[in-house]
Amino acid sequence: MNEQVVNTNAIANSERKRKRRRKKEERKTRGQFFTVQGMAYVLGVPVSSIYRYTQTKGSGDPMPHCPGIRDLLFNPRDEKLTKWIEARFGPVDLIAAFAQLVDMRSSDE
Repeated sequence: MNEQVVNTNAIANSERKRKRRRKKEERKTRGQFFTVQGMAYVLGVPVSSIYRYTQTKGSGDPMPHCPGIRDLLFNPRDEKLTKWIEARFGPVDLIAAFAQLVDMRSSDE
């Protein structure tokens, strides 16, 4: 009987982990915008770097963004954002990257 309880707990834990991973993927986009997590994923940098890039303190120009209700949002169609990224990371197609993230999210459902 003790083994059954352990197995049930292991199954419940793996279910919770799967749900958390799915939620993390869903947070990469919100409506027609990238979230901080999505922008970090596309650029291949940590989330903390995205927050640092958007700060107005320090030297240089901050990363263009739209302040959201709870989080920063990034418009993939914003020319200023595209130019800012290209100047630092090289060419990137934000609209295609956005579409790919949306496709990934819908295929998981």
